[in-house]
Amino acid sequence: EAFGEHGAVEHRKSLFQEELGVPWVLRWPGVVAAGRRVDAWAGHADVAPTLLGLLGLEAPAGWRGRDLSALVRADGAGPRPDLDRPVLSHLLEEDGTRQWIAVSKAPYKVVVELDDAGRPLAAPLVLDLASDPGERAAPAGMSPAGADPSPGDATDDRAAQAAAALVGWATRALEESRAVAVPAEAEAMSPEQRAWMREMGYLK
Repeated sequence: EAFGEHGAVEHRKSLFQEELGVPWVLRWPGVVAAGRRVDAWAGHADVAPTLLGLLGLEAPAGWRGRDLSALVRADGAGPRPDLDRPVLSHLLEEDGTRQWIAVSKAPYKVVVELDDAGRPLAAPLVLDLASDPGERAAPAGMSPAGADPSPGDATDDRAAQAAAALVGWATRALEESRAVAVPAEAEAMSPEQRAWMREMGYLK
């Protein structure tokens, strides 16, 4: 949730860490190790496979997320996850006119605006969250609340190549996700559900 850190409030406004950095807290006596802290980055796609892993079940074939249960299980059982895999975030303006992606691979985050075909519109912005956790070096333009984005700041050729590789991975992952997405109205919502969604800010 944003509280004005980069000129925005509430959520679904930007790809800054105040909106993306959500702690995942698990409590499951006898299954999840008490007091264990894991610094690995996870995405929403990892939630369901991890819960299935804690239940001792395999995720269905084709699911994109990782099973992170071995990191928190008290017995340490389960397959070791790929912690080197980036985490993708996607932001689409409410009117659908502009979109951004952020791809995070500790300690870096790469942010870029995409055109309608999913191609980068400018050089990516590279942020080092270890040295700049508050993202003070980022221009306001990486969020719809700000001005037009500035070109990225990859400091050398290797950094630029690494950033381009991450953006390429992210755009492919986004396209694959769209190919399997279910229609938004696959199951009609009741008036009560719509009222709750409006109250929570997900519907107008």
